[in-house]
Amino acid sequence: MMVRIKLISSIILIFFSCLSYANRCEQNLNNLPSIGQFEDKIFSSGKSYRLYNKGTLQVNEQYQQMLHSSVEVIAENSPPFGHLRLRVGDQIYSMNYIQSTSQRLFRPNLNNVNEVVGFVYLVDPSEILKLQDEISRFFKSSQDYNVPGFDAFSPPLKIINEGNQLRYKSPSAEYANNELIRGEIIKDADEYFLTSPNYKIKVQKINNNEYEVPSFSCVSATTYWLKKFNIDIYSPWNLEAKEVKKLLLNPNRLTSEPDLIIHY
Repeated sequence: MMVRIKLISSIILIFFSCLSYANRCEQNLNNLPSIGQFEDKIFSSGKSYRLYNKGTLQVNEQYQQMLHSSVEVIAENSPPFGHLRLRVGDQIYSMNYIQSTSQRLFRPNLNNVNEVVGFVYLVDPSEILKLQDEISRFFKSSQDYNVPGFDAFSPPLKIINEGNQLRYKSPSAEYANNELIRGEIIKDADEYFLTSPNYKIKVQKINNNEYEVPSFSCVSATTYWLKKFNIDIYSPWNLEAKEVKKLLLNPNRLTSEPDLIIHY
């Protein structure tokens, strides 16, 4: 008799778990925009997402609304490592090389000959408004002042003083940033910062003449700003962009799952 009661209890529990799972999936789907012909899919965690295959996206009024309430990781198959761009609202940013960044108004290329995939996360538009200026200054300062510094594999960079000029010293074997820095080190309370006219980044003092500072690649710059939106792509900062793309197509339990996946 006890065994039968336990069996019935287990069946009831499974039934309500499945019902809860279905309701959660339906709720997720109700919050997703319809911007063309899509397929509704479900990640292994139970979260729903909307898949737009190549040629199915429509740049309509709903799409424009979606732009202003979302951020997007755009993954490109650029050799040799792949490349990530970051869209925040209607602006797209890219950390390309040493003092080479880009920022522009985003217009989706629906006839892209290369394999480009966008991973879209819906966010509160007020969060975009709050962070947009700081993000723009980050990329602009890297372009103009080498602050923060690009380095392809995102190692910590040493800052050395050479005759009253600051320079990075990178451990990277290739694409290394060993260039001059158009900025200065300042002390604020008990902390030190590398500063340019429009951005500052915290540094660690090693000794009287040497400091260490994070560097940024297309991957680490993207993941750094996503975290400001509480979106976590759990990956080492030196992970190649093409590997991040694979991770986002099949997120692990530590990676924030996108709401939309768009094949451009």
